[in-house]
Amino acid sequence: MKTLLFCFLAAVLFVGAKAIVDIRSFFPFGVANGDQYLAAGDDTYSAEQPLTVPFNFFNFPHTSLWVNVNGAISFLSPITTYTPTCQPVSRNFRMVSPFWADVDTKYETPSPASAVSFRESTNPSDLQQAEREVMYAFNLTSIDLTWTYIVTWYNVTFYNDDPSRNIRNSFQAILTTNGDNSFVIFLYNKIQWTTGTASNGDANGLGGTPAQVGFDAGDGENRYMLNVSCTNDVLYVNNMSNIGVPGEFVFQVDSDVIHTPPPITRPTRPTLPPTIAGSTLPPLSPTMPPSTTPSTPPKGLDRNCGCTRNKIWLDIVAVMDNSLSMGQTGFAQIQANLASIVGQLTLSSVPGYSSRIALVTFASAATKVADLNAFNDTNMFMKKLFAIPVANDDKVNILSGLQMANIILGNNVVANRRRVVILYTSAYDDTGSESPVSLALNMREDNIKIITIAFSQKMGSDEVNKVGELAWPSFDFVNEEPGLPDKMYNALCQTNCFCPPNWQQYTTNITDQYAPGYGVCLYLSSITSAWIPASFACGNEVPGAYLTTESTSEKHNFNFAYAKKSNNSNGVYSYHIGLQYQNGQYSWQQFNGSNPVPLDNSYTYWNAGYPNQNIGECVKVDRIFGSSYRWTNVNCYSSFLNYICEVYTCDTDNYCPPNKR
Repeated sequence: MKTLLFCFLAAVLFVGAKAIVDIRSFFPFGVANGDQYLAAGDDTYSAEQPLTVPFNFFNFPHTSLWVNVNGAISFLSPITTYTPTCQPVSRNFRMVSPFWADVDTKYETPSPASAVSFRESTNPSDLQQAEREVMYAFNLTSIDLTWTYIVTWYNVTFYNDDPSRNIRNSFQAILTTNGDNSFVIFLYNKIQWTTGTASNGDANGLGGTPAQVGFDAGDGENRYMLNVSCTNDVLYVNNMSNIGVPGEFVFQVDSDVIHTPPPITRPTRPTLPPTIAGSTLPPLSPTMPPSTTPSTPPKGLDRNCGCTRNKIWLDIVAVMDNSLSMGQTGFAQIQANLASIVGQLTLSSVPGYSSRIALVTFASAATKVADLNAFNDTNMFMKKLFAIPVANDDKVNILSGLQMANIILGNNVVANRRRVVILYTSAYDDTGSESPVSLALNMREDNIKIITIAFSQKMGSDEVNKVGELAWPSFDFVNEEPGLPDKMYNALCQTNCFCPPNWQQYTTNITDQYAPGYGVCLYLSSITSAWIPASFACGNEVPGAYLTTESTSEKHNFNFAYAKKSNNSNGVYSYHIGLQYQNGQYSWQQFNGSNPVPLDNSYTYWNAGYPNQNIGECVKVDRIFGSSYRWTNVNCYSSFLNYICEVYTCDTDNYCPPNKR
């Protein structure tokens, strides 16, 4: 007889810890781990997959399944339906759906870059990882799992999207059993879209009928769905959990009812090791657009990040391969490229609009040629750079170079400077203890941004890709690509564009932590205030700050998503904005007390019946009688709400002294 381990139906909660599951903590996937790839296409599915061990699901032992491109695993038949039903189904749709939506891979070549892959596994390392998840979730001291089935949707986009835009989702579903009790694990990395255009989604994969997450018995009655299913909030499923770990869910699924883990306090779980049983790690970063700045400037009143080259203020370490593998010709090209880039910067150890640069070379080991405080002008730098010889050593040890750079940057931290490594290499070696992957990821976590320049004529495409995986997303280049200097400057300027602590940069995509940013920062207050005091409070939060503008639909949508993501106000997301009626017109507040800018009527977002100055001359975003959140007049002194402050980023056009930001 089956044993129900627990019968709690716990709430699914937003988790305040670091969001999303690191891709390295997914169960190993890809060809190197024995996966099959689902054929690229739209609404496709696998052949019926026989199971060597019956999987008990909704009180029925299943001996086969189908993997469906549209984010589901089914048991009675394949599924080509691309729009979730959002209600119990009875058409043989017995399924596990980590993200049932209109996935489209027809433009993809199955590979670790973007694919749906799957495998049955009794590999001890897979079983051990599943046991860790189940024991942690259900507070067990032991469990002996005997079988897993792992399905991965990696870097997939939605129907009718232009795949070059790289709006992608990565998630995983794991079925596992001990022969009696059955469990399903959902893991979510990045979730950047919810809906295909055929499901009435917009061009960014949002709106319409969003994805469904959960389980359905296919009998028209029994199912379990996360409460964010079929709502726009499913976009944030990677910030949610039923076990207190962002982006992770565990369920017991063998009985008539889906059971969730008990609501208990769990210990902090140790981080999984960077490799699992010798598996090949997928890329550290998602595929990103080639440009490091938004493809078009922001519309309306918002600004791009400043990018005046001689005013860049960064700490830079150039890590250069001077091995025999690079050779004299290749190393001379490194010297020329780096000299050209640095030649337009201002070098000085004195704070201000100036940068510091250190030099490191590496072959089998790294050498520190110059520390960060070595140069106060570019002439000194050029002399030192061009005096560096090629080493009589053909080994290329990237790890040693990154280790030296990390030490230099760790010993010379300046509070208001961002840190960059420029890595030039002719080869890549990730074998044994010399793999640079773990260190590169740790440096990324420390907000050290790595720019890579791979000498493509000296290595194969696979090596070039692996070098690129060390880079901050979109900062990976090859030496022969057109426009390399401009792309490197863009990377430096994006690095030199940042916000005060706890402020949110306005970016092209709020759900992607690596999305290119604009030159504006936002901050949602944690306390309510009337409009006039809020406008003064913004200026006291950070010098020059003001109540936010919403001069475009993109900015309103970003502000609202930010408020919704940050606010813990029981589903109420109203906030003050910087629009006020003065001198016969509505105007937006501006940076540092500059003259207000009149409202451009080419974009307004008033609630029905507004504007109405009789209610008040200030403006909030609010919902009236069940409508969407839109602009609404408010009394400037008597209506207490949260508010969003806005300020320019720290960048080459806006220097932020230490302790001022």
